[in-house]
Amino acid sequence: MKIALVLGIIGLPLAGLHARQSPPDPKDGKTVDRVIRVIIAGQRAMPEFSKSGDQYVESEPSTQRLIPTALEIIDSPSQAPETSGKPQDARKMVWPNEVVNLGPYKCVSALRLRLIRTLAKLPPAPPEISCELGDLIEPLIVIAAENGNKGWDAPQVRVIDLSSAKFPFRTVVSLNLTGVPLVARFESEQQKLPPAGIIMLHLPASSTNIFRFRIEAQSKTGMIPLANSSYQIGAADRLILIAIPNSQVAPGAPPLGLQMVLYQAGSGALSPPK
Repeated sequence: MKIALVLGIIGLPLAGLHARQSPPDPKDGKTVDRVIRVIIAGQRAMPEFSKSGDQYVESEPSTQRLIPTALEIIDSPSQAPETSGKPQDARKMVWPNEVVNLGPYKCVSALRLRLIRTLAKLPPAPPEISCELGDLIEPLIVIAAENGNKGWDAPQVRVIDLSSAKFPFRTVVSLNLTGVPLVARFESEQQKLPPAGIIMLHLPASSTNIFRFRIEAQSKTGMIPLANSSYQIGAADRLILIAIPNSQVAPGAPPLGLQMVLYQAGSGALSPPK
């Protein structure tokens, strides 16, 4: 069992969790002005080594472990994203575990993305994902490696509502993108977090700024600690915990890992709650 945990200060609602495998129909829905953000949740692959005589020779990671370095919007021209009446640049650079703002876009609910992977001498064919944005104005697209052997060749995707009107400041959300049941302990409370499950907590303004949490994975031999830490949350912060597969980093990688991503209110032009 190989899992990593990603943390970022952002906000999202329960009702906005979506996944869509089939390509969306560009004719569906109406054109909506949106602010679209993306997280590529994962780690860059470690080099692989093979033994040649008395030496170890470095080789490129398999394509399943190659994390995207850029994304490209591949919607038809009829629904090409726009801002101020002008088409946006379709390709954006992305970094692991960072919130990337695609900017204000005018598009229908169906959005298709191509994931570019350049960390190889011969870049593999870019996988394509389909996202259903619905009526979300501030969607957050979370992309992670597939839980099985396909990894980044067939990534999984979730679309979450990031609007501050839905989730005020000092909101904590936990999302499980692994295939393993988890148990989340927040302060004195304990909740189960099944695969694809999501938990939301709101910290009152009068409470402490130190948020303590513990995440454990269920296994046949008992509970395996995944994270046991504390995090400082300010008056204008949001916190998200994303458990993701960690099997695509390198052969023999540690079974459990911890990734931390800080995203403060204001850095992504989030509007304050009304």
